[in-house]
Amino acid sequence: MHQKRDGFSGILIGIIIAIVLVVIIGIVFIMMKQSGNPSVATPTAPIISTSNSSSNEGLPSSTSTILPSATSSLATVNNELFVANFELSNPNETNGRFLDIWLYAFDSKKVLKYRKIPVDDIVFSSSDDNSVQYNPNNGDIFYSTDSGCEHEMSAGVSTNKDGTCNARIYKTNIDSGNPIVLTQVQQSVLSPNSFSDWLLDTKSGDIYLKTTSSTDDIFWRLDTKSGAMEQLAYVGFDGDGWRSASQLSITEDGTALHEVVKSGGSVFLVSLDLQNNEINKNPIASYSNYYDSCDCALSPDGNYVSYYNTGPLSNPPPSLHIYNVNSGKEVPIPVFDNIANSTLRWSGNSEKLYFQPENLYALDMDSLQADIVGGPVGPSYFPSYNGDYIFFFAVDVGVYDTLKNNIIIKLPFLDQLGSNVVAAHWFTNF
Repeated sequence: MHQKRDGFSGILIGIIIAIVLVVIIGIVFIMMKQSGNPSVATPTAPIISTSNSSSNEGLPSSTSTILPSATSSLATVNNELFVANFELSNPNETNGRFLDIWLYAFDSKKVLKYRKIPVDDIVFSSSDDNSVQYNPNNGDIFYSTDSGCEHEMSAGVSTNKDGTCNARIYKTNIDSGNPIVLTQVQQSVLSPNSFSDWLLDTKSGDIYLKTTSSTDDIFWRLDTKSGAMEQLAYVGFDGDGWRSASQLSITEDGTALHEVVKSGGSVFLVSLDLQNNEINKNPIASYSNYYDSCDCALSPDGNYVSYYNTGPLSNPPPSLHIYNVNSGKEVPIPVFDNIANSTLRWSGNSEKLYFQPENLYALDMDSLQADIVGGPVGPSYFPSYNGDYIFFFAVDVGVYDTLKNNIIIKLPFLDQLGSNVVAAHWFTNF
């Protein structure tokens, strides 16, 4: 009897093992079949959302449109162009004020994002493109406004919706969210304060600002999360108080802030170490016209300072100079005619310097040869990282493709751009 039960148990165990093996083989077969035929996601229609958060009561509502082409990661796109256009049908109609925002991918020829943002105050155009700034890491948008009260002809009459004489920096996002005020300063004819010189650090997310007095430049950090302002350092200048400066710039690693200043007959490179708040004012050259404006530009890698030296009554004629920060010597470059009043800009990789005596030129820093890369563009033009594209919006609006005989690319949203483009920024992902 005991031997018979043992034989039956062995048969039963064998049957169970066979069933388990069949089940496992079936599961593996099904998984292999599915992996060979991946499912395809159904394209979704554009998502249009309106935000009216109660926490932002009293602030303008906003509308965001996410286009179907924006479903892929922004990090997969090489050259992206951020463009901001300010709409103002009538200065007295506050309901007609909008910022139109586009994020366009040149490699895929697609509009990644578009948003129309109602704004309360006036966003002024600037050839330095710093009135609207964008952080590609989180989509945050910052813009500065001006009340107009500092202008003598306005007699203190504000253009702000609330009637105050406050210049402000606002924060919102490219996807959604009502604009909120981060900081503000009161303006008047006697105190023409503004945020015309400020810079967004896309790595930390903070904003760096500069305020001026008759003798000092004062540097601040604005925490874009809390709105807290921190004074970092100041630098003094001699003379009668007149000076002119380049736009603020920050190193790629976010550790130092720079500006180039013309004051008292000298050109200074001012550097602020953001790790210990130490500031250095290094005289790099002298210039002949005491009241000359600072047509200066520091290369993004911090190695070169480009500037003009215009003599009194243009005698000697204006000349272009490039100073090597590391060697302390000037770079020998060709002499160019009609160089006065030309806006200097660098490519993002610091390999080309651009200027526009009439047509737009690019000076290659390796060969020190200059080539025409576009026609007349005015002061508002912006090269991409490697100089393949040049966006411009002063004389006309378009993009020069420098790799294809400098043809003008008509952007797909060109017809929607008004006459008041206020900012343009290139972003390149590797």
